[in-house]
Amino acid sequence: MALDDPQSLLSFVPTLEIGGMDYPSIAPNLERFRVVEGPGGMTSLELVVIDAAGAADGTVTFASGSGSPLDLGAGIRLFAGPAERGAAEIFDGQITGLEAEIRENAPPLLTVLAEDRLFPLRRKRKTRLFEQQALGDVVKAVAGDYSLTPEVRDGVDTVARDWLQTDETDLAFLRRILDRFDCDMQIVAAKLQVGRKGKDRRTLVPLQAGSTLLACRVTADISEQVSEIRIASFDPKSGDAVNETKPAGATAPVRAKAARTRSRPNSRASASISADSGR
Repeated sequence: MALDDPQSLLSFVPTLEIGGMDYPSIAPNLERFRVVEGPGGMTSLELVVIDAAGAADGTVTFASGSGSPLDLGAGIRLFAGPAERGAAEIFDGQITGLEAEIRENAPPLLTVLAEDRLFPLRRKRKTRLFEQQALGDVVKAVAGDYSLTPEVRDGVDTVARDWLQTDETDLAFLRRILDRFDCDMQIVAAKLQVGRKGKDRRTLVPLQAGSTLLACRVTADISEQVSEIRIASFDPKSGDAVNETKPAGATAPVRAKAARTRSRPNSRASASISADSGR
């Protein structure tokens, strides 16, 4: 069958790309994986593979070693199916840790720990001052230090002010100042995207009950629902009263818990999924 022919069977078997190269031999040894994503960026991956491979003489040996592509610092990408078929990318980052496990009456395991492209931003603490810059300008300056392309969305605060970074990593600094103005960030490829929480819709993945969605629990809390914002104060210069209201918009969080999706029968790979519309 040619590459461009329609697929007769859709496969969600995870595939790996290490250092820009495909390694189909790793996929059969995949035991499980978990991708964790939360507010403040920094998506992490924990991937467990069976550390065993057949040798030319018929014996079985460890798959990890000096010749293994799974090495510290290597780039790693995880797809939900064949990458050449345009499968969705689940993770893109860098291997930051390796863990070997020897078990009794069971094959050895190798756990790969990885973090996305925000990883370098938490490696070094800095003290510096950004004078009379808008929030978006500070984001652009930090992104430029790591050859990232900044994307500052509409709605981000534009008032120029001084920003002091005191013995903080760039990741901690950005998280602090963005959270102060109800903003969040994420990495997509080499782009550092920053926007208001709950305003910019991310990629939609349709889930249907009884098909791709196995179980889901959604909670809406009235204590977190706000219809409008009101400010009552006074002008310190003129002494005039200030009483203003503004619609709050649909930015209140609705959290989905215990969500499970279907990929294929008897699949050994699993992923924990959490959703928060307040992101």
